[in-house]
Parts: sequence; structure tokens; C-alpha cells
Amino acid sequence: MPPRTGPSRRFWLAIAALYAALLVTSHLVQALSGLQRVPATETISRQAVQVSRTTHDGVLPREDPRSGSMTVAYLRWSPAETPTESRPPVLLLHGSPGSADNYSVLGPKLAAAGYEAIAVDLPGFGSSSARIPDYGNRAHAFALIEFLDALDIDRAHVVGWSNGGGITVELSVIAPERVASATLLGGTGSQFGEGSQSYWFEKAKYAVGYATLVALPEAFPHFGLLADRGSRHAFIRSFWDTDLRAIERALPEVTVPTLVLQGRNDFLVPDFAAEHHHELIPTSRLVVLPAGHFLPFMQADETTRWLVEHFSRHDMPGIDPLTNTVDLAPIEGTEGLAGLYQRFRGLLVRTPWWAEATVLGLLAWRFPWLAVLLAGLLVGGVRLDIGVATVGLLVGRMLHERAWGRPRRVFGLFLTLPIVLTFVQMGIATWLRELPAWLVVLLIPPLAIILRIITACARRVWTRRGRLRLGASVRRLVHHEWWSPCVFYLPLIPYLLWLSIRHRGVLVFACANPGIERGGGLVGESKLAILRALADDPSVLTSHAIPEGPISDRLAALDRAVENLSGYPVILKPDEGQRGAGVRLLRSREDGERAFLSGAPGLHIAQRYHPGPMEAGVLWARVPDADPPRGEIIGVTRKEFPEVTGDGRHTLRELILDHPRYRCQEHVFEARFLAIDELVPSNGERVRLAEAGNHCQGALFRDGADLITPELTAAIDRLSLGFEGADGGGFDFGRFDLRYTDDESLRRGEGFGVVELNGTTSESTNLYDPDRSTRWAYGVLFRQWRTLYALGAWRCARGSNRYGFLSLMRDLCRFYARDRGSTVSS
Repeated sequence: MPPRTGPSRRFWLAIAALYAALLVTSHLVQALSGLQRVPATETISRQAVQVSRTTHDGVLPREDPRSGSMTVAYLRWSPAETPTESRPPVLLLHGSPGSADNYSVLGPKLAAAGYEAIAVDLPGFGSSSARIPDYGNRAHAFALIEFLDALDIDRAHVVGWSNGGGITVELSVIAPERVASATLLGGTGSQFGEGSQSYWFEKAKYAVGYATLVALPEAFPHFGLLADRGSRHAFIRSFWDTDLRAIERALPEVTVPTLVLQGRNDFLVPDFAAEHHHELIPTSRLVVLPAGHFLPFMQADETTRWLVEHFSRHDMPGIDPLTNTVDLAPIEGTEGLAGLYQRFRGLLVRTPWWAEATVLGLLAWRFPWLAVLLAGLLVGGVRLDIGVATVGLLVGRMLHERAWGRPRRVFGLFLTLPIVLTFVQMGIATWLRELPAWLVVLLIPPLAIILRIITACARRVWTRRGRLRLGASVRRLVHHEWWSPCVFYLPLIPYLLWLSIRHRGVLVFACANPGIERGGGLVGESKLAILRALADDPSVLTSHAIPEGPISDRLAALDRAVENLSGYPVILKPDEGQRGAGVRLLRSREDGERAFLSGAPGLHIAQRYHPGPMEAGVLWARVPDADPPRGEIIGVTRKEFPEVTGDGRHTLRELILDHPRYRCQEHVFEARFLAIDELVPSNGERVRLAEAGNHCQGALFRDGADLITPELTAAIDRLSLGFEGADGGGFDFGRFDLRYTDDESLRRGEGFGVVELNGTTSESTNLYDPDRSTRWAYGVLFRQWRTLYALGAWRCARGSNRYGFLSLMRDLCRFYARDRGSTVSS
């Protein structure tokens, strides 16, 4: 049995005991510090009265065990002059979560305008009683009637902000004689204004919210830093105990003069909800401001002006209410992008939540990151409920990642997606709405990249395997060895344009290598034809064609090739290869059958296997007009093949992830080893992860400048200058891929085998050396292209045919239209 390497059981018991002690201490600190909110009646600014306990049916009767009294705390701002009886006070109701302190800016301004302002800590909130039987809007309305009685207030102007709007509606219907006027200040009032517009979906959201915001924090020693339990409990219960369907039915019954004061950019209570409330309340006036949700303190002056105008008109009963609409933030334009935006927004508002979630889920299944970005923009910029978006994305991502039955992955997605959507909604999407459409289009790609990074980080930190993959992603990001070609070659584009101008032609480099078809090996060249042009040299590994056709014919051709090559193993690869794609090491006829049955289309090559065990890439370039003809080696790449050593306990994937380099190409090895999660190499067993000497197939490239010698240069000159390709054309520039036994033999120019020769698109692959800097790599890259353009111009001056743009497009289309089977070697 292998020795135990992890922490001991005693260690984990000590950790558990320490955690339990911290948790108990946290609860004691919260209890002793008064975080369960004893009413602050002794303070000057806050006062309190005792009222009867209420539910949605009214005051609890004495025989009910829940009956009794509760404390209602409040703040009061009085005007400099005592108001007359004809000027009722203003009752200010906060939202959830909230307290009377939300009106610390607006209250004094109303007092300065001559109105006594009373801001209430609703039961369950602020300094009012923490534990009450019912936190719903209707129960709060009955409690406010008791509160007005306790203060001897017959009539009051009632202002309900946010969730306080529903309380205002209930109070206006239950006791209209006590309400001089009502104001919905960015206020709720109907199920239509809720995110999903579904009563039961919202109930499910509140249940999840209670579990995550109320119950779950109590399992952590937060010492009150996450707010006291009572505040969190009241926040969720106020929504859970409120039925907005009943409030919506009550809206047409409102008879008191009502002002619907709404911010056009309100992201919590949307503008279309306020318009809906105005349509249903027969005595309402709608005023839309260029503002958001936080009117009581962000736009306190303008809010005060509209409130005072509304109050002064209805200080005395009997004045007909205004029922017009004042739109101070009109929607700009009904044509073009603006009109399309509004039509799409209206369609989204009318679409059922389950249809939105289904469409988003299907998109996330096929295009996950596009779906996340789109959902974030719709949540923040158009109108899509964050809960609906989370459900759709969660199901789609689970389908995409096949996460069913993997609890850790599901848990990570469940926690990550709301965080990401909230980030986009609160931070990016609202900002994007203020920008021109063309700029938004330009910003979407970088935003998608940022979003993917944030999501990947948040999703992977939950497991050790995820953290290892996250570290691999960081490594791939910071070093040029792992960069995507579209990123790595981006700085090369201006240099190629300059070389094109200097040598008077974009494709002038394709004049080099006249002995190789299609631009000297630019795209789709035949590897077999190139090898045959070198076939007279004994160092070239013998190759035979395996034509396309029925599998039986291909296997017969393979049998003949293997016989000529003196048996297995042999290398099987496409004639038109690309970056090592489709290269296979065949050790038996059964391997060949599997290769052809798995779909290896097109002409293939069966090549003699050189055991190596070492491989190098030698980039050679002709020296123009040299006498006698000669060339030079621009660079040599020493290739190292990845392998892991088993311990009899860990799977192949775990061994790969434990290696700081191999984990960066986990996806390549996963495609190569189908049983990567089941294969457990025995103790000491060495498993080679790649056979193809290609970086994207897993090989490690290092600069092999120490291998360049006059002897090796002479051997490569002999091969290159003896090349006789199509129509007797020669060879000027390309990379020889060599297998060899040891470094000393290669330095002497002996004992190597030529695997293949690449033409004008060859690369000095030593630039991928992980120990070399990015600046050095670009120096190598720029030098090779400078050399290639000079050789192409030299060949053009000697009468070589130019490779035209139309020919390039034709060959590219032909090459990429062909199915070349697997992109991973085996």
C-alpha cells in the first residue's frame, strides 16, 4: 500500500472544531451586539409607537396566539412653521430592503416646502419589531392604519417608493378616507411589473433567495458583516407574503388622486410597469423623469417639486385629479435601430418566461458564451428577468457541458451565472444603452472576452481540477507559445504589407520553390510528390500511396505498402496534411482498419517508421546567386515528446493535470485518449502522449541552434539542391522534419530520416520555445518572412510564374472544402 500523503484525520478534526467554535462565536456576537434590532426609541431622531399586530386579514383578534403589540419606529421632519389642518402630513414608505433612513434627503426637503414628513420603519425593518406574523403589503397597510391612529392623523399624503408602492395601493383601497393622495414613486403594483411576470416563478425565486440569503449565511461565521438575520429575513418575506395579483386587481378600485412618478431608466421597476399602473388606476397621473430607480436621493429636488405640486392640489378633498401623462424622457425615434429596439423590447415583455428560457437555453447549448453575453445585455439593456436568464443559461450550459449527474459542475454553474449576469446588468449593459449603436457593436467582442474570463474563473475555483485548469488558462494567456494564431500573427500583418510594397506584390513570396505546386507549398501541396522529388536520397523515409476508395481496396494497398516497408510499425498520414492533423502510428493491420473506418478520407501516405527517438525541424533557405549554389540553415527546432509516468493510482487525466505543462493541452490529449478518465497506468509505466512532432499535437519545441554545424548544413544543402520537382523546378525555402538517433549524429549530418518537407508556409518552429521571450520569437518570425520575400522576388526576376490571387482563393476553397477526418493525431 502506498504511503499516506494527505492531511491526517486529526488535522481535519481540528479544522472542524475550529470552524464550529468560530460559528458559535459569530452567533453570540450577533446576539450580544443587538443585531436582532431592539427599537432605538431613546434616540432623538427616531421615535416609536406601539400598534397591534396585523396580517393580510387585518388586526389579529385577541384569541389568536400571534396577537399582541409591535413597535413601529419612525423619523419625523417638521416644517419651520406649524402646518395648518388643511395641509395633511406626508407618510413616506420605503421599499424592501430598506428603512426610514432612505428618506434622509427627501424628508427635510418636504419639510422645507411646508409639509410635515414622517418616514416609517415598516414592521420587520429598521428599528421596528423584527419578528411579525405577516410581512406582506396588505398586512403593512393595516399596520399603517393603526400607526396613523396612534399619531392621531386623520388624513395623510402617502408616498410609496419601490415595494412601498404596493402598500400604498392597498392602503388607498382599504381606507381611502385616510389617504389625501397617493404616490407610486418608482413603485410596484402589479404582477406585470415583476421580472418573469409569473407569480409561481417569482415564488420559486424567493424560495431560492431565502435559502441563499437567509439560511446559508448562518452556516458561516460572518460576525454580522453580512447584515443581521432579521433584515435578511424581512427582505425575502416581504416579497414572499405579498400577492401582486391581488394588488393588480385592486388598482382599478383606487379612487384617491394618484401620482405615478417614474424614472425612464429604472432597472428594478420598469417604465412599462408604471405605464400599466397608470392605465389601470382611473385617478392617476403619470410623470416620467430622465432618471433611474433611486429618486428619493438621486433626484431629490425634482422629486420634491412634483410631490409638492401633487400634494398642494389635494390638500383639501374634493378636487378632481389630473389624469394626463407628462413624459420628460421620451423614447427617441421610432425608426431604424431605435425603433427596432423598442419593438424587440415590447415583444420580449409580452413573451412568457418559459419561452424566453427555452430560446436562451437552446442558444446556450450550441453557443454558450454568446448566450451569456446576450443574456447579460438583455437583462440590463432591454428587459429580461435575471432569474429567467439564469434558468435558461443553466439548462443550456448543462446540456453543452454534459453536466447532468455531476453535482459539483451544476453547483458551480448555479452560483456563477447569476453573478455574471448581475455584473453585466449593473455595470455594462446600462452603460451600453447610452452609446451609439456602431460603438456598441465594436465593444461586444472585448466584452465577450472579459465575460468569458470572469465566468471561467468563477466556475473553476470550486474544485482542485478546476483550479489546475484555471492556472493552465493563465499560462496559455501570458506566453506567446500558446496564443491563438489569429492573435500571434496579428503584429506580422503590417510587416507583410511593408514587404509586399517593397517587393511589388502581396504574393511575390509564392514565386519561391518553383518545383512545388500551388505557390511553392502555400496550400494543399502533395506531400507524396515532394517526397518523391527527394526520393533519390537514402535519408528520405520510403513512402507509398494509399488511394481513396473502398475500405477493402485501401487495406489491400496498405498491406502492399507494409510489405515493401518490411512490416509494422508504419506511419499513416494524409497527403494534404495540416499541423499534424490525421497522423497515425499503425502497429498492426487492426490499427489500419480502425483508421479507415473512423473516416480518413482522401489520398494517404504509408511511410516507414523511424524510431528516432528524437525529432527536429530544420528551416533552410537558399542563398541567391551563390557560386557554387548553397544555402543556410535559418533555425533548428528540437522536438520533445510528452509522456507521463504512472503510479498505479491516478488516471491518465489526473497525471496530465498534475503536470504544469501538459495540462495546457489537456483538450488535445483528451481527444487522443478516449479512455482518459478510466486508464490508470501501472506504477512506473511510461505513457507517450504524442507521436506527431507538431506543437498543436502536444510536442514541446525548443531552440536547437546548438545543432547547426557545417556538416549538417552540407547534408541539408545536398537534399535541397538535389530537389527536382514539377517541371524540373527547384527548391528555395522550407522546413525538413527529421527523425534522428542522437544529437551528435545529427551534428555530423548522419543517421537522420526525412519525414517530410514543407514549403513556403514553413515556420521556424523554434519560436515556440517556452524559455524564449516574445520579442525574440517575433525577431525569428520577421526574419524568415523577410528571407522568403527576398527569395520570391529573386525567382520572379528569373522568370518564375507568379501565383495569382484567384488561384490562391480556388486552392483555399478546394483545400478547406475537403473532409480530412480527425484534426488530432494518434
